[in-house]
Amino acid sequence: MAEASLSLQASVRYDYSKKFIKRCADEFHWKDLSQDVIMDIGCGAELNCCKAILLQFPEVRALIAVDKDSTVFQKAHFIDRRIEFCIGDILYRDSLKSSLDM
Repeated sequence: MAEASLSLQASVRYDYSKKFIKRCADEFHWKDLSQDVIMDIGCGAELNCCKAILLQFPEVRALIAVDKDSTVFQKAHFIDRRIEFCIGDILYRDSLKSSLDM
């Protein structure tokens, strides 16, 4: 029973992520992201926004999933060749430099 409840919660969070990405796409006039690199700041282990972006924009060039908790990426079950994981805190930009080769 508890497992079903957790699955439902994850499904609801993903649904909200899809709505959020759609709203951003509408508000910021995102159309063709095939040449763009997108960052998901505070992505979390479920990578919900990453999944939603890939669903809505399957031609996106790359996604950088950023989280300050290193265990997030150990728990992540969703893998896509376009997603690069970065451990860092956006408030401390130097923490991002060590994770990214830019």
